[in-house]
Formats: sequence, C-alpha cells, structure tokens
Amino acid sequence: MNEKSLGLCYFDHFVLHLGANPIDHHVFCPEDEKASCIQILTFDNIFSGCRAFCSLGLSLYEEAIANLAEVILPISGGWESIPFVLANTLFYIIKNRLILRRGTVIGGISNIAPEFAQRFGKQAIYFAQPFGFPEGFGELVCDSRPGRVYLACLISQSEYLYRKEKGTDQFEELLEERGVDVFDIERPSCI
Repeated sequence: MNEKSLGLCYFDHFVLHLGANPIDHHVFCPEDEKASCIQILTFDNIFSGCRAFCSLGLSLYEEAIANLAEVILPISGGWESIPFVLANTLFYIIKNRLILRRGTVIGGISNIAPEFAQRFGKQAIYFAQPFGFPEGFGELVCDSRPGRVYLACLISQSEYLYRKEKGTDQFEELLEERGVDVFDIERPSCI
C-alpha cells in the first residue's frame, strides 16, 4: 500500500469515528531526510474539555515498530506542547525499533520538554487499548491489511516506575481501581 493511500485510510478512520475534521495539524520530520514525516492532527471536543491529538504517518514505520498503527492522545490541557511531545516520543520508538503495543511505555518527557514535564508532573507516555471511543475505533483495515489505533496516556514518574516494576496488567488494574482520568492533565499521580 502506498504512503498516500495508507495515510488517507487512517485519516478517514479518524474523521469517521471522531465525527469531526481536524482543527489543526503539525508536521514533524526526522533528521534523516529519506524517512517519512509524522503529522499530529488536532481534533476538538471529542471528550468534554479535551482535544485529541492523532498521529498520521507512524503507520509508514510498520517494520520498525512491528505493527501497522497510529495513536491518539486525548488531553484536557498542555495543548501547545502535546504535538511536539507526542511526535518526539513516536520518533524515539521508531529510532529504537521498539514494538508498539498495549503496555509500551516511554519515559523521558523532561528531556525533550522540561517545562511541560515540570508544570504538569507528567514524565512518560503509556500506550493502551483505546476506551471511551465508538465501537471499532481501535481497529481498521487498510487495503485488506489489519491496522490498529493505540491510546497514548501521559503518566507521572512514579506511575512509570510502577508500570516498569509491576507490569501492564497490574498498572491498568491500579488505574481502574483508583478511577484515574488519564485525559485530565492536571490530575495528581495515583501513586
């Protein structure tokens, strides 16, 4: 599948399931001029008081991340920094050939956006199966190839360390038990 049709497949999927067109987009390109850029599309009011930031172009790195996937990060604030933080996290995953799947967690937000990390107390991005979206949002088919959409969640340093120590299932159980709203950027750490 060529770059244009894969991007259009995911774009159409986002617009269909989110019920809106993006209100903004940002383009981030890696240092390697031969590599593909990643766009971060911004959708407004998908959840009350939140904007949703969707990647477009990550799926072109299927071999590097061992998955045909894009991500969505709904969040209640910090909107001016989110596209940069999300794109840089995705390029880190690509560069290091990490498998993107439920439970993938990437720390180090303070290395790329120290003021953002300090202001909101969020040091890492955790990837999960999407919840709260219309049925079928997390999976799609592009030219008879199965693709996925993962939910990106901002988490604190202590939550990051808990996930690293206890694993995906226990971390997600903790979030559920404590009623954590991962879309609220102002929320305190649950640990």
